[in-house]
Amino acid sequence: MTGGHESVQRIHLSSERNPLVFMLVQKNIRTLVLVPTPLELNSLLTHFAPPSDTLVAPCGFGVVGSSSMTQSLLQTHRPQQVILAGIAGTMSDKLLPSEVCTFDSVILDGVGVQEAEQLSSPHDLGFSHGYETSAPHRPYGEACLPLTPCPHLANAGTLLTVCAASGTMELAERRRQCYPQAVAEDMEGYAVALACSISGLPLTIIRGISNETGVRDKSKWSIRESLQSVAQALNQWAETDWSC
Repeated sequence: MTGGHESVQRIHLSSERNPLVFMLVQKNIRTLVLVPTPLELNSLLTHFAPPSDTLVAPCGFGVVGSSSMTQSLLQTHRPQQVILAGIAGTMSDKLLPSEVCTFDSVILDGVGVQEAEQLSSPHDLGFSHGYETSAPHRPYGEACLPLTPCPHLANAGTLLTVCAASGTMELAERRRQCYPQAVAEDMEGYAVALACSISGLPLTIIRGISNETGVRDKSKWSIRESLQSVAQALNQWAETDWSC
């Protein structure tokens, strides 16, 4: 696999709890792998060896940060395809902790008008998350955004992106009832998908299941195991030259 190596610089990520991570940033890259947090990023890079034309970079936590950082990274590096990798909570008994999955669509909860337990989305209100800048200002982004599933993983279906993770079993159950098509919950998928859609780029989301939504007892989570599964999936796909 070949890729450009111009304008190489180093990003230095460090924290008191995580080891130092050094990554080569290439101006001309083919595949951009986005990871929300340093915890996930450091763990993945322990087990995943990215090809020379692939950049692995943090995209930020939550819908606001990940949307802004993704758009900046897309404009800077202009990749041909994007992968979002990390952990998620399962909303289905068909997905168990430590498993890894991919998705064909993503929807969003938490943006719009909240009345009691009923949420009216921007699309319910007749609005969109974004618009073309030239008249007639056509909208960007549907209520359900399509994704490109990883060809080496079973397609789990629809991912639900939330502004705040389910902190109780009651909230998790309410979201299951509101979004019966959703099988897992994350906090960045829709935001990254919208940024990619605006830029005309395909997005693949690969998530390791770390916990059941609503369960906040970290002793019952499987973060390390799920991220190892994600790294294995990335390695397997990269060996095929990221073919679909």
